[in-house]
Amino acid sequence: MPEYPVWNVGGVGHGWIIGLIAMTHVYISHFAIGGGLYMAVTEALAVKRNDQAMIGYLRSHSNFLLLLTTVLGAMGGIGIWFAVGLVNPASIQALIHNFMFFWAIEWVVFVVEIAIAFFYYYSWDKVSPQFHVKLAWLYFIISAFSLLVINGILTFMLTPGKWLETGNVWDGFFNPSYFPSVIVRFLIMCTIAGVFSIFTSSRVKDENLRTRLLHYSAKWLMPSFFLLPFFLYWYFTSLPADVAKLLETGIANIGAGNLSVLTRVLLLTMLLSVTIYVIALVGPFFNPKIFTFGFSVAILILGLIVTGATESIREMIRKPYTVYGYLYSNGTLKKASADSSNYGILKHYPWIAEKEITPANMKTVGQKIFLAQCQSCHTPTGYRSMKDLAKGWDREFIFRRLTTLPATGIMPPFMGDEQERRALADYIGDIVGAGPWPPTDSIPTTTPAPAPTASIKN
Repeated sequence: MPEYPVWNVGGVGHGWIIGLIAMTHVYISHFAIGGGLYMAVTEALAVKRNDQAMIGYLRSHSNFLLLLTTVLGAMGGIGIWFAVGLVNPASIQALIHNFMFFWAIEWVVFVVEIAIAFFYYYSWDKVSPQFHVKLAWLYFIISAFSLLVINGILTFMLTPGKWLETGNVWDGFFNPSYFPSVIVRFLIMCTIAGVFSIFTSSRVKDENLRTRLLHYSAKWLMPSFFLLPFFLYWYFTSLPADVAKLLETGIANIGAGNLSVLTRVLLLTMLLSVTIYVIALVGPFFNPKIFTFGFSVAILILGLIVTGATESIREMIRKPYTVYGYLYSNGTLKKASADSSNYGILKHYPWIAEKEITPANMKTVGQKIFLAQCQSCHTPTGYRSMKDLAKGWDREFIFRRLTTLPATGIMPPFMGDEQERRALADYIGDIVGAGPWPPTDSIPTTTPAPAPTASIKN
């Protein structure tokens, strides 16, 4: 697999770039599917009861759904491809090579979904009510099919299952967490559909209609409140043993008071989720008349935060991999780590001009090695900064610490030889303001590395 050039985003860090785009896109894309079901079910009920007031609301709500999903949703999808392609091109390469046919299906389905969404909205009062309901169901079915496709690729990244042994695309697609993840996401989509409909319902002027809509929309949050714990447990049992252990430790630490980052995010997710359900229950479900637009905005924002938190949990428990057991987060294949000390960073990264390390270029080479090996998760002085993480360490300790990175359970091994490790330690030492190397240390030079050979293998 070729070692691509890196994208330096400074102190923000790669995780935040992808995370901010992903949380917004996931939130809206889940609304696109859940909202499609909401439109189909609600319009069918309204047509059956000849409820013209409800149909009028659905016309307005469909406009909101169309604009949000086809504009911001589509932009978010493109943004993710753009960001991930720059941040971790090796992972995108692996996913495209293994799931090319499925990506093609996903893109075709997306185009059809958008076309039906436009046809649905612009056919109000131009086709029979019964046919319009069928269009709503068709939109939901097509959008749900896109979930079935993309879910196989997303779950593959954490639970590739038998694919690691067979390399069979179907083993990778229908992986151990595929089915529990589909159900969990579907329940969440129904919840998000309810959250967005509460938001739009709270703006309705007719008090009687507003009360009915708020009470009805709040019901869409209830199935997930009761069913999600069971299906989350099923999802939990489908995870690799060490990932499940990591989650168990995070949950157990809530009671122990040892709040790691994972524990804090888990706790935040649970607390905010319960808060959303309580507000929906106390407000629009039981007391819709006193429920204000401000509360609906609060629920909407809390839902976005929970979406971002759950996506970050999925990323954290996958560390140190982007594809579990196959590809490390810095774009290095796991099979290459078997002989990590002889891998040779300068040899494998053609964008690093220096092919030998000397006292004169050590700091420059060290910085480039940091970009190649560490920047996918760390920054020098910003997010997850080495300045904070390595504070108080001397250069010799940093040098030795780089040999034990896998012991953390969330970091890939350093893939360089001893001199490359020393160059990286020297660069990190400068970041934390460490003193000079011990007088007995010498810095040998390396012989020029052979020219790298291109490879397209996974």
